[in-house]
Amino acid sequence: MNAALSAPLACVVLLLAAPRQEASDADWKLGVTVDPLRPVSIERPGATPRVVWYATITLKNDTGATRTPTVVAKLVTDTEKTCAAGFDPAALAAVQKAAGDATPLYDWKDPLENGASKKVFVFFGDVDRYANFLEVRLAGVASALSRNRNEWFEQQVEHRTKFHRPGSENRTTDHPVVFVSSEWVVLSKKKIR
Repeated sequence: MNAALSAPLACVVLLLAAPRQEASDADWKLGVTVDPLRPVSIERPGATPRVVWYATITLKNDTGATRTPTVVAKLVTDTEKTCAAGFDPAALAAVQKAAGDATPLYDWKDPLENGASKKVFVFFGDVDRYANFLEVRLAGVASALSRNRNEWFEQQVEHRTKFHRPGSENRTTDHPVVFVSSEWVVLSKKKIR
């Protein structure tokens, strides 16, 4: 066989025989589905009921490896107000009842096996009643590393799901919240190697 022809054929044979790459810690994202926000009224003795908004979130791991995400959630409104996810015990009990079989987001610590899904919930208090658009933002559901050939990057990635809340500021819970869009946003990216 001609030496000029055998070298490329040897490369093809080596490529075909190369072991399959295992899932790496770079460039993975969990599948994220955020159900529309819903209100729950929290009864308080001697005071007017307080309304909190909750969402159930399904996280699906199809990354090729087990992941242990540290998820942080917040709600951002079109009125430029930010609400951190709630920890109020009275609200937690009411939302747990409404959310059914979902686990509170901040109680979930177990690894998520490849191919598995986990349903969690998160809730937000003090949502601006003048807000028409509500965006649930999740950090920690994607890799902090990104790779482009031989270059490595450190990155902050956020999953954002936007909803429209119809109605007036005096009747924020009268109409169901409607899904608008869902997207991944890279907040920062820095070359590290």
